[in-house]
Amino acid sequence: MSVFSITDKATGKADGTLTKGKNAEIKGTYIKIDGDNPKNGIVFKNLDNQNEVKLAKDSIVINEPSRVLILVPSDLEAGNYELSITTQSSKGSILLKEPRTETLNTPITIV
Repeated sequence: MSVFSITDKATGKADGTLTKGKNAEIKGTYIKIDGDNPKNGIVFKNLDNQNEVKLAKDSIVINEPSRVLILVPSDLEAGNYELSITTQSSKGSILLKEPRTETLNTPITIV
């Protein structure tokens, strides 16, 4: 599992800047959100105050093994964030027993 990049679909930029209330595309390998563990999903962690915001399931627009399209929450506080994906997805249709988490190595800036 690897997370390669995130692109703000409103601006087309892949510099880590995301627009609230707009779509963002995450690219990687084996990043499809799958499995029934409550930890599974996408989390924005505010780097200033350490608050975590888990993305609602209905904010995941496209959920594919190498591409996930999300709706950035419009009520997300502006600032710097760490984005992580937790899933039980693996090759084919086999789910892992325990979820694994991968964090994007570029900080996210919400504007």
